[in-house]
Amino acid sequence: MNKTMSLAALASLALAAGSIAPAVAEDMTVVGFGGLIQDWSRTAYWQPFAKMTGIHLVEDTRDYGIGVIRTKVEGGANTWDVVSAEDIEVIQGCEEGLFQKLDWSKITGSASFGPGGKLPCGLAQIIYAMNLVYDGNRIKGDQPKTWVDFWNLQKWPGKRTMYKDPRDALEIALIADGVARDDVYKVLATPSGVDRAFGKLDAIKSNVLWWSNPGASRQMLISGDATLAATFGNAVINMNRQQQTNFKASFQDQVLHTDYFAIIKGTRHLASAEKLMDFYSRAEPQAKFSQMSGAGVPNKDALPLIQKADPEVAAVLNNTPEHLAISLRSDAQFWLEHYDDLNKRFTAWLAH
Repeated sequence: MNKTMSLAALASLALAAGSIAPAVAEDMTVVGFGGLIQDWSRTAYWQPFAKMTGIHLVEDTRDYGIGVIRTKVEGGANTWDVVSAEDIEVIQGCEEGLFQKLDWSKITGSASFGPGGKLPCGLAQIIYAMNLVYDGNRIKGDQPKTWVDFWNLQKWPGKRTMYKDPRDALEIALIADGVARDDVYKVLATPSGVDRAFGKLDAIKSNVLWWSNPGASRQMLISGDATLAATFGNAVINMNRQQQTNFKASFQDQVLHTDYFAIIKGTRHLASAEKLMDFYSRAEPQAKFSQMSGAGVPNKDALPLIQKADPEVAAVLNNTPEHLAISLRSDAQFWLEHYDDLNKRFTAWLAH
């Protein structure tokens, strides 16, 4: 299944496109979140880009949160150039002047981006989702498909496992309570809507095992400690490929998230950073990244390449047209405005 394009072939295609020319060698620092996503980025993007342009890329990693970027930029000691960032971080960092506003005329692949692919300061990197997931070796016959099913303790008895965070938990609770996808954030923006979401969570609270590391959710399914999981679907796709598990993911009302690439404001390597952003945007390297990660990418032209190279992966991507049509896109602006208050209530709710 790992029929990925060779680095040499990828470099040839990109060079043939003509907009990236070899440059004088220089150091530029790229920053990711570590782990597998760092490995996938290295293989799909950083190594072929460096080979093609002569620009030497130095890697670093960071934790989530805009604070460290703010400190680096405002303190005048920044050494980072291009970073991975969550949607909330990109919006907040752009408003604060921590990230460079992107010149989309220099980012050629962006013309083929789908919804959510572009923010003023962010180029979409990976599209992933919170899905209903279960072990197909344990649940046979009638299979759970919706968040209503997730709450059905009679038909599918046993523990559930969910991310220990108000994001996603509150949205899927409202959907399970009958709120239409298009109305979720309108309802959640009201005090009665928040009460409704927490009331729905009350119904299964004693049957929920909370995870902070997504790997824990998958282990709970393997061990049988949890019958159903709300977890990231692309990760279970990878486990099925690599560990021969039989996890199944439902795409119905999945909650879509996007992480982005952003350029640090004031970088000394702006021209090189813009070249890297252009390379990030192209269908060929994005297809390679998607094949490895099992997650969606913003360039719609990548999907036919994935379908040709690995149709099994293409069929289970979270951002195929069919899956997008039944998805809820996480509202980053809503969470930027409401996260602190809702997390405070969520934390207090967990404690009682």
